[in-house]
Amino acid sequence: MRHKLIKALPLVFIFLSSLLAMTALIHPGFYTSHDGWHIVARLQHFSQALNDGQFPPRWSGELLYGFGYPLFLFSYHLPWWIGSAFLLFGLSIFDSLKVLFILSFIISGVVMYLFVKDLWGRLPAIGASFLYLFTPYRFATILVRANMGETVSFATMPLIFWAIYLLYRKKRTAGLLLGVIGITGSLLSHIMVVTLYLVPLTAFFAILLISLPKKDKRPFIRDNLIIGFLGLGLSAYYLLPAFYYKPLTVFGELYRHLYKNHFTEILDLLYSPWGYAAIGQPGEMSRQVGLIIWVTFIASFSVILYKAYRHRLKIQDKIGTVLILCIGTAVFLMVKESQPVWSILEKWTTIDFPWRFLSVTTFCGSLLGGYLIFSTPKWKSVLVFL
Repeated sequence: MRHKLIKALPLVFIFLSSLLAMTALIHPGFYTSHDGWHIVARLQHFSQALNDGQFPPRWSGELLYGFGYPLFLFSYHLPWWIGSAFLLFGLSIFDSLKVLFILSFIISGVVMYLFVKDLWGRLPAIGASFLYLFTPYRFATILVRANMGETVSFATMPLIFWAIYLLYRKKRTAGLLLGVIGITGSLLSHIMVVTLYLVPLTAFFAILLISLPKKDKRPFIRDNLIIGFLGLGLSAYYLLPAFYYKPLTVFGELYRHLYKNHFTEILDLLYSPWGYAAIGQPGEMSRQVGLIIWVTFIASFSVILYKAYRHRLKIQDKIGTVLILCIGTAVFLMVKESQPVWSILEKWTTIDFPWRFLSVTTFCGSLLGGYLIFSTPKWKSVLVFL
């Protein structure tokens, strides 16, 4: 019994830390934010469409001054499915949205802990989970931007990486189940975020594939294809209409060159004052990567260089190398020097703001924190404490 309680302590710590981090949301009414009234409207109209008998919701008859608008052909669905359930239980729209934010935040920390625990052990998992929760961009996403889709995707994305690792470990049932949940949840939370993670996911998959014996490669590829097709299939009710009707919208034209005004100076990625205004306005939103992630990046890079010099690189070090490369790539794509790359990418991607790659630096930086703790066994406890 005592052993079980000790095992549960990290999860209790993550839960209490998450609640502490979200205390700013525990108050009556709603709060000022960039997208706050947009998500209020979306939950209201999604719930109304369900009450009107639409399943799944496509059209809101009340928007556009009563002419109607096909909002839910394009707006993500998963948060509104969950939020509509909260409304059925009697919560107000404001409370439902705040519970969604808090619940997604807590789940993201728990899922990251469970994934890294499987990957590198309990202490690295505590460190990675805490970094994942307390990196500045997480707070900017919730408390400044109020971006519900991206917030929920922070809870679903670790499931995909965990699933790939479970399949690598030949834990097929758990890997398939978590993979399908993760892919479906991510696609229905914010498809733009999924495109941000295509490189890290592909690189993580490739590293694990290369390290497998020849006889295990084909089953590993097969199972990953299965979770991919099942995830796409379960979210196809949303994806197919969105892609089919997208040419009839002006979304692409409005956002085609928007990225040019949203590059970030490297010094602002190192540190920028906390603000609540839109980008380009006085007191604009902070876009810092996070001091601890920068320290982790430099320290992990040093560890990997040392191990490479000593010819001791193992599979875990190769994962660490991939994480460093992904963070470096994400940082490059957020600064103005990457504009020639963006001029090519804009034809093929729906990513509107370069600073959205802060999602990648947050995720990969948190994992890298776990790797650093794992790679320094004599300093594990000290690093977690710090």
